[in-house]
Amino acid sequence: MDKSTWWNVELETKPDFEKAMERIYAWYENEIIDRVPIRFSSHNEQNEHIVTDIKHHKNYEERWFDAEYQIDLFLSELKNKKFLAETMPVYFPNLGPEVYSAFYGGEMTYKEVTSYYSPIIKDWDEMAGLKLNRKSKFWLNWKNLLTWP
Repeated sequence: MDKSTWWNVELETKPDFEKAMERIYAWYENEIIDRVPIRFSSHNEQNEHIVTDIKHHKNYEERWFDAEYQIDLFLSELKNKKFLAETMPVYFPNLGPEVYSAFYGGEMTYKEVTSYYSPIIKDWDEMAGLKLNRKSKFWLNWKNLLTWP
């Protein structure tokens, strides 16, 4: 296990980062140091303390598509959060569970903590007509969330 290839990361809320990485790398080498690596989070934990005063949005879709807001939200959620075991902070650019479907057509309806897709395929024979739309607002906003700033 060559530690020189690891990221040199110092996290205020994760003082045991190096030990956690040792466990993770050992696991992928079919070894166990003192226990298996453990990662956990509560369901929808990122929504337990949504910061609504960072920026005003006129609707949910605008908020979901606002990359700057999403980064600010992620950073605000890191404050005073403890990362136990091998749990690490992870930024997850998210436009909803079915956004990949929207890349091929159809619409998404955005709510506070999730979104819903309106299917455009009513019969499996229609599948042949599907085509990735790299000009759709969903594709462009998803790319924006991945590459911001």
